[in-house]
This record gives sequence, structure tokens and C-alpha cells, in this order.
Amino acid sequence: MTKIFNINNYTENLIEKDGIYFSKNKSKVSYPEDGNDACFAIEDNSFWFKHRNNCIIRLAQQYVKDKLLFEIGGGNGFVSKGLEENGIQTCLIEPGIQGCMNAKKRGLKNIVCSDLDNTGFKSGSIPSIGLFDVVEHIEYDNEFLTEIYNKLVGGGINNYSSCI
Repeated sequence: MTKIFNINNYTENLIEKDGIYFSKNKSKVSYPEDGNDACFAIEDNSFWFKHRNNCIIRLAQQYVKDKLLFEIGGGNGFVSKGLEENGIQTCLIEPGIQGCMNAKKRGLKNIVCSDLDNTGFKSGSIPSIGLFDVVEHIEYDNEFLTEIYNKLVGGGINNYSSCI
């Protein structure tokens, strides 16, 4: 079901290695080093994670439909995997290598190991962006949200949530 999209439509700044796209520059991560593994161990069996995913999926089905959704700061790919299982194509953007490796274990195909700054995504190129439990980890959140807005195509959709 998941098609691998052409990353060159969005950036020329990434290098593919073992099924994951990497930025040429190392990304700064503001997240506990063992955070992804701790979540990965419980996500699939957690009522809270499942319920949260169901809420996100319903909203995405309503607003995103046939657009490719870029999930920025998507951790282990739990949300992206749920979206893809429900017909929404995703691209996971995650600066932490362990989160990207866990997302690959989940079977995701469109994974970028980078923060947004280092992806080199072209302005006005991204059709839809999701930020789920991400903004609180960003030091300069206003600038980050402005950058998100600038990456969206005209008529693009951004979905951000700290808590559903």
C-alpha cells in the first residue's frame, strides 16, 4: 500500500542509506536519548497511544485525504504507521536515529533522519504537515511554526497538537 515517494520533489539535501534518508548535517535533538526506546516498548499495547492515534487518524482522514502527510518529529513512527494502515501516505521526519530505526522496524518506507532545518525542503513544496507532541520540544517555537508554514504549498494543511 505504501508507495515510496520521490524525495527529490522536496529536497536535494538528503542521502539514502539502508532505506532511510539522512541529512548531510547532524541534527540537534532535544529529546531524551532513551526516550524513543522507552515509548517503542509500550506503544503497541498502550490504550493511551492507541486512542490518541485513533483521534489523529480520524482528523487526518477528514482533512488530509489524498495528500502526502509529513509527520515532523514522529519518533518511532507509531502515528505514521497508523495513518498508513488507514490509507494516508506519510513521510516520517525524525532527528533521532533510534526513532528512525524503530520506524523502519515498523515497516515504514518514507523515513527521513533529520530535523526540519537540515532537510533542505523547498519552500512551498509540502502538501500537509503533522506535529504531534513536538512543539513543546522546540526552543524557538514561533520561528519553527513560521518555517512549517513556509514549507507548505498554497492550500496545504498543518495539523499540530500537543494533546488530543
